[in-house]
Amino acid sequence: MQPIDGRPSYPYMDDEQRKVACDAYVSWQGSRYSVPWLFAGKEVGVRGYGDSVEVRHGAECIAMFERFTGFGAARLWFLSGKVML
Repeated sequence: MQPIDGRPSYPYMDDEQRKVACDAYVSWQGSRYSVPWLFAGKEVGVRGYGDSVEVRHGAECIAMFERFTGFGAARLWFLSGKVML
């Protein structure tokens, strides 16, 4: 496949397994993203695509964020699904 207009013909997605820390944060590419506390200690998949980061447990999306490019930054998850910080 050849890119069209310099873009790949499909979205590129990074997908990596991570263990959620006891404080309900998962580290990925130098930043920390919070997930619901029920997932503390569990394995999750973290996927980056475009400007978004998605955290999945099995087939369920448990959190979604705007990708943060600053090293060591944190994103918070809320019941409303809003991103803060």
